[in-house]
Amino acid sequence: MVLGFVMYLVAIAFTINIANSLKKVDGKDAAVWNIFLGAVIILMIFLGIIQSWFGEGTFWWAAQVMLFGLTYLFLGINGMAGFDGRGVGWFCFFVAIYMPVPTYQVFLSGDIKLGICYAVWAVLWLLFWIALGLRKGGAGLGKVILAMQVLVAVFTLYLPSIMIMNNWW
Repeated sequence: MVLGFVMYLVAIAFTINIANSLKKVDGKDAAVWNIFLGAVIILMIFLGIIQSWFGEGTFWWAAQVMLFGLTYLFLGINGMAGFDGRGVGWFCFFVAIYMPVPTYQVFLSGDIKLGICYAVWAVLWLLFWIALGLRKGGAGLGKVILAMQVLVAVFTLYLPSIMIMNNWW
């Protein structure tokens, strides 16, 4: 259930960031939402650790969920402060090289659908590292990232969050 709710929050962040990329939402407005959603996710992580919501391996699983909260918190701070995003890009590199282990573990647990979600998220974080951290790819990569964000939002966040929170997963 907690994972479904976090995925729901991340889906909201994706929606706002996609709208921002399409110039439908002001960057500072998107930044405020990113800070808020990142902070809520991080608060949930700490509550989850205290309450052992993640069960066995609480810190390991909490660390993975924390990656989402930190991503949006950092995006929001960058957007408010007007930073160039390279720090966020290099954070995305860390996440991309970190993700193979939990992705493998999820596949081993038998949750193929969630394993695919993890793998797709890792690829997206890697693309963000290339675009933000390395400043490569230009507008072409930006279009690929935007299209991928829409697909990721729908198929690895919106739908799974609804399914998980309703015990349909």
